[in-house]
Amino acid sequence: APAPSVANVCPPPAGTSLGSRRRATRLRLCRCVLATAVGSAFVLTFTDAWERVPVWFSHTLAQSQFVPSILGLFAGIGLALAALVTLLVTLMCGRVYCAVLCPLGLYQDFVWWIRRKFRAPGRFAFRPENRHLRWTLFWLSLVGALASGGLILAWVDPYSIFGRISSTVFRDLAIRLSNAFTPLLVAIGLPGWYRVEPVWFWSTASACTLGFWLLVTTLAAWRGRLYCNTVCPVGTLLGWLAKRARWKLRLSPTLCRKCARCWEVCRAQCIDLRRQTIDFSRCILCLDC
Repeated sequence: APAPSVANVCPPPAGTSLGSRRRATRLRLCRCVLATAVGSAFVLTFTDAWERVPVWFSHTLAQSQFVPSILGLFAGIGLALAALVTLLVTLMCGRVYCAVLCPLGLYQDFVWWIRRKFRAPGRFAFRPENRHLRWTLFWLSLVGALASGGLILAWVDPYSIFGRISSTVFRDLAIRLSNAFTPLLVAIGLPGWYRVEPVWFWSTASACTLGFWLLVTTLAAWRGRLYCNTVCPVGTLLGWLAKRARWKLRLSPTLCRKCARCWEVCRAQCIDLRRQTIDFSRCILCLDC
């Protein structure tokens, strides 16, 4: 006889209504759709070797990011509106920026999704945050940014990291893939399609970019958003604010059955079933739980 499903072993608690579960499902679906659209827009922008993406669109995407918005304020070319909105939203309901706007975080979610398709990661029990490492890296980044006039931020900012990875790795891959299909596309009469010569070459910068790409990809495949919650200085700052957010996800001691199904999907390992709490400073609001 087939083994009983998890849903039959651990049915939803009686205190949860069908309407609330549907609302939660719709909210998660909206997050997934928005994150997919935003991530696709960033990939399209950084891999556009044919210069078809409008300049205003690329500029708008860049200004929607936390660190570029702050740098624009210091450079006198912007009002840091995106950074202020990000801080305000984080203080209200947590790390929404990490959930739907950060391209490097969305890439890690994609790697995590691929990992789950090929091999289920199992259950990831709660692990306390590595507080000392997080804040050491944050203060080193801040001091380095002040000492270098913001130059260090270009190496630790998640948007800049994703931009270098996309321009170095994904762009070259897109060009080679496009060139392979160019004869076929021209033969069927597709207008405006032409070959583009790859510009890949080995250098110190490309080697560092490949190193960051391997690091982020490995950590994402291994433990989801480990990079965001341990290394990324933006994640540390927003996590500190999210811990003081007005509205948070919480566990209900009266409804939680401690079935640990949430451990199968929590890529931040922030759900502590023993204490019936969530480390909201590390929760990236994926809403899978």
